[in-house]
Amino acid sequence: MKSLWGAGFLAMSVVVLISGCTTSEGQTVQKDPVQTAPSSSAPTSSAAPASSEPLACGDLADLAQVDQALQSPTRPASFPQVWLAKRGYSELTTYAVDAAGGITCAWVPEDDRPDSPWLQVAVLPHAPAAISPFLYGDGPTDETRTIGGRVVTAGCGTPGCGVIAIVNGTWIDIRLNIPGLGTTGTPLGSIDTIFANASPAMSAVFAAIDNATPGQLAWPTTSTFTQDKQASLTTGTEVCESFLPAARLGAVIGDPTVQWKAWEEPAVLAGISDLASTRAGIVKCTAMGMKSVEMDLAPGNAWMAGDIGTNPRESVTFEKTLLPGQIDTEGTFSDCADRTNRPCTAVFSIGSTTVEVSGADRSLAVAEAITARAR
Repeated sequence: MKSLWGAGFLAMSVVVLISGCTTSEGQTVQKDPVQTAPSSSAPTSSAAPASSEPLACGDLADLAQVDQALQSPTRPASFPQVWLAKRGYSELTTYAVDAAGGITCAWVPEDDRPDSPWLQVAVLPHAPAAISPFLYGDGPTDETRTIGGRVVTAGCGTPGCGVIAIVNGTWIDIRLNIPGLGTTGTPLGSIDTIFANASPAMSAVFAAIDNATPGQLAWPTTSTFTQDKQASLTTGTEVCESFLPAARLGAVIGDPTVQWKAWEEPAVLAGISDLASTRAGIVKCTAMGMKSVEMDLAPGNAWMAGDIGTNPRESVTFEKTLLPGQIDTEGTFSDCADRTNRPCTAVFSIGSTTVEVSGADRSLAVAEAITARAR
């Protein structure tokens, strides 16, 4: 094996969200100053859960409450009952919350059609005192609503409505994803109706976290990549180069002008995934030139490649293949076979790291170049 930073990074060992709705959360907020997220001034519910085990998705809200959030009185009675499920998406950052010691959950209609609304909850303990509540669009949200007696940051945009709150020292991000909101229309009614129907489920989440013991908020982390290791190694851009030098990438995609640039943590945390990605050690690389390529790295989490490959988004189907140099327990999942001359995604594990390459029509060739360099 070649001696390179990337290979060491792989061995050293970063990501299980299920949520999946990607907005512009990763952007640095510029409009408003940092603000303290509305905290719970509301009374707590009557009794804390008896178990000392970490809370599960089913402890946060029950199906009747979720069903009310996802349906309106005009929905047919035959609309399928919701089911509690983890939902995999292809961006590694959607796994960041779980890798960083939080939990992410999704409640999805049984038929899981692309036009069906669904509810996602992300919970991350040890929240900073000051955050910039960021829901939709390109800036922080200053609107508030009272949900279950708590004043929380709230807002709607594409593709839905959501709330953010700090409860019991824990960052809670709840999103009701509503395809068609603001464009083609939604069967869930007006914004006020949407929040009214979602309020019981949201209130239940807040109460469960508020009443939780430290042990119930101690979800396991899948990341073994600590911040002191990250600080002692090298810059993010050099990490990108170590996996595949820009010159080699340029030869693969036919663009000699391409250069790597690593995502840097914004001065103001725009969303829960910002904090979780930093804690989990995720490295996001963007190569820009006449063409562009995205490469995300999740050291210490090789299992993610298989999880993403078997839980693709909506109608996308990933095929598994072994690239030269990969062993049977690794493998690469991609949708490139069905996307000739169009951007596609390749997700693969190498050593202890999951790597995702996207945004290029030759993502599979880029993946092959990365594995060849590491072996």
